[in-house]
Amino acid sequence: MPKVAINNRKYKESELEKFVKSKCVRRGIKLQDIAVELGVSRSTLWRELKKGTTKYGELLLIVNALDLSDEEVVNLMRLNERTK
Repeated sequence: MPKVAINNRKYKESELEKFVKSKCVRRGIKLQDIAVELGVSRSTLWRELKKGTTKYGELLLIVNALDLSDEEVVNLMRLNERTK
């Protein structure tokens, strides 16, 4: 029987990605809607959130779309810095 290599690559969600995803669910907003506001595809937005390459202007649009409190905004900015 031939040996088969298994790709053990694990895809971990960043804390920033988890934060935005949970806020979208709680507020009933689809990530696609935020991506349209940003002028990017949904997959591009997820990739930026996962890698922490989200630009400041994009984060502001996400904040406005999700109607985040001041405390949540501070957490969002900290998570974005930690992801880099």
